[in-house]
Amino acid sequence: MTDTVAAPVSSSGAPQELSPRRLALRRFLRHRLAVVGAVVLLVVVLAAVVGPLLLPFDPNAVDPSAIRQPRTPNTSSAPTPPVATCSRVCSPVGGSRCWSDSRSP
Repeated sequence: MTDTVAAPVSSSGAPQELSPRRLALRRFLRHRLAVVGAVVLLVVVLAAVVGPLLLPFDPNAVDPSAIRQPRTPNTSSAPTPPVATCSRVCSPVGGSRCWSDSRSP
């Protein structure tokens, strides 16, 4: 299958040859899914490049003074997970397996 592309006409009236790069760009821009994929890829690459500038934390940093210390309470403003109010919990896999709040089967 061949793509026929009408060559643009210059101001002098003679048809103008399109470069292979321009033809490839036109063909690429016709495919919407390819353009969406290119935009998503560009956003991921941009996030990878700009991310360390916005969050300058070392992901491999270890605090030796925190080793073997108990967890600290959650002091952030994030909401805590809801507490179950039922007295029995049943397994979603095996409905016949139910246990009380003490979680002993």
